[in-house]
Amino acid sequence: MRNNYKAAMDDWTEIRESVGPYEANQFIYESFREGSLDRRKFSIVDAWDQTIGRIELEHAKKMGFNWQRISEAVGPLTTANFQGVVQQFGFTNFMDAYDSPDFPFKQLIPMKPTKLVAGERCPKYTEVIPTDGPGGDIRPEGEAFKWAEMRADFIQTPPVEDIGRMLGLTEEMVTADQVGDLADMNAKMGRYVGWQVEERGIDCIIDLNRTAHRHNRKGLGPVHSYDDDQGLVAQDGGQGLHNFDNLSTNALANYSDLNELEQLFNQIVDPDTGRPIDIVPKHLIYPKALQNTVDAILRAGLLLKGDYTEASPNDVQTRYDNTYANRYQPVTSKFFRQRTNSDIIWYLGDITRYAKRMELFPIQVIEAPALNPDHFARRIVLAWRAATAFAYVVWEPRAMCKSTGAS
Repeated sequence: MRNNYKAAMDDWTEIRESVGPYEANQFIYESFREGSLDRRKFSIVDAWDQTIGRIELEHAKKMGFNWQRISEAVGPLTTANFQGVVQQFGFTNFMDAYDSPDFPFKQLIPMKPTKLVAGERCPKYTEVIPTDGPGGDIRPEGEAFKWAEMRADFIQTPPVEDIGRMLGLTEEMVTADQVGDLADMNAKMGRYVGWQVEERGIDCIIDLNRTAHRHNRKGLGPVHSYDDDQGLVAQDGGQGLHNFDNLSTNALANYSDLNELEQLFNQIVDPDTGRPIDIVPKHLIYPKALQNTVDAILRAGLLLKGDYTEASPNDVQTRYDNTYANRYQPVTSKFFRQRTNSDIIWYLGDITRYAKRMELFPIQVIEAPALNPDHFARRIVLAWRAATAFAYVVWEPRAMCKSTGAS
């Protein structure tokens, strides 16, 4: 690995000088993720040796890791090489954990950029408003066509939350070459920050535990996502109106229960046009306790319909191909059950239409400046901050139906 790191550092320096530091860091990062640089064989001491030099390492162990003196002795670009490769090693382990398959919800909810910390009004237009009465859209001979009427609309988004953690590489870790500890700490920090993003995404979908994400159209006030009210009922003390039924009580036991929530979707209409809303459910969201049930529904080759039994042998039982096979994308995780505190609540809908993640800053891993106070006080040679600023918002509550699983 020594020669590999030496060659990588030479390439890193060339890219940094000819293109820029971002591209150079990206090269190292991709080398780690693709496996051309084996993370399992990565060595902090070896990286130092290949970039700064063994003499400087031995001197630093005796005299202290003074970045200013080291930089003056070997040049700032050389020390940047070491800082860059260690940072990218940590970043790779961080991102592997942050993007864990255990976090499906944050990956399914689409991101929408925002530039406003306090939230913003996101403008949009309604569907074309139909003309009342029979023949209202027919153009009489000699007259002009009617203009398409689409009314101005907007959704108020909540303030963003800045979430992250800091991590440091100590002098002791460099001296002892504790690369395993560094990798483990970066992975745990990645998993922690990833869980913070995932947790808020789940809460947005289930509309429990938090309320900041709630749908707020035209500034009329937040509306909770699920209800069986058909009337115009103000919710949560606000002026927002929940005037559609997307709440059921049936347990998820077989395909007929899926059909019941599908019929709820068929009855939901666009609030401006009064016509069936253009949303087709594609995600089945459920707790792990229902995994076998979901597998049986979505993977069965045949469905049986009828009540044939030995006591009533004349009843007809029909077998036909499973029309629900692979119809929906199953979405679940252990964290989902933790947030709902239920083994029977389930949802059907389109996550990509239901919610958005308003992102001020994507996930960033930023290195602390040299000679920061923690270097003197705590012997932290290098330090990083991993953070992201975002807010979830319910974009269209009619894109999701819920069943409590019990009446």
